Amino acid sequence: MIHDHDHRASRSATRPSKRGAANRLGRCLLALIAAALVLGGCKASGEARFEIAPGAFETAFDASRQALREYQFELERVDAAEGVITTAPKATAGIATPWHREQSTLGQEFDDLLNQHERAIRIEFTLVPAGTEQASSGVVRATVFRLQSPGVRPASRAVGSTTTTIDPKLTERGIWAGQLVPLGEDPQLAVRLARRIEAIMSGMSGMSGMPQASAAPSAVSTVTAEPAAP
Repeated sequence: MIHDHDHRASRSATRPSKRGAANRLGRCLLALIAAALVLGGCKASGEARFEIAPGAFETAFDASRQALREYQFELERVDAAEGVITTAPKATAGIATPWHREQSTLGQEFDDLLNQHERAIRIEFTLVPAGTEQASSGVVRATVFRLQSPGVRPASRAVGSTTTTIDPKLTERGIWAGQLVPLGEDPQLAVRLARRIEAIMSGMSGMSGMPQASAAPSAVSTVTAEPAAP
């Protein structure tokens, strides 16, 4: 009896407990939440608009492209003549992808985790006549899409047993599986991008206002002043 009791005790000691697995899962979840809060975004105040000083349209345009690249958006349309920049929809898994910065709240982190969400950005610039001392502005819009798959019948026991049906009426209308459906705007992300564009413009203006080294202008002036060879 003593031997059997010792055997059961040793077996239970070596077998991982369910409580330990739950604790590890909880720690992983907390780590993901912490990473999402640190690497992710935060709420920003103000409107999704940024002001452009006279003659600074090119700086604002370049700053907008840089801000979108920092958020890992793929530029789709870059049209300076029409004053428009758009991006392709970018997918995210919310809290499971803490390196993505689109989310502004913890609720968005979990919402993007449970749903297949994608976001696209559109920046529109107010164009002014060239050569005029008139200020302009830019407006940021962030649209949230959800990937919907009509005809998908998830299995109750195994994901691998999921089946898909095809609706001829939907295919006639060009609607197949994996359609992006717009859900609405994400004003918090738009405001954060506008503030980031302003910060980049401020940094660019500071760099352009810095005095240049004396050696470089003298070298250029020497070359340009040098007479042509006969």
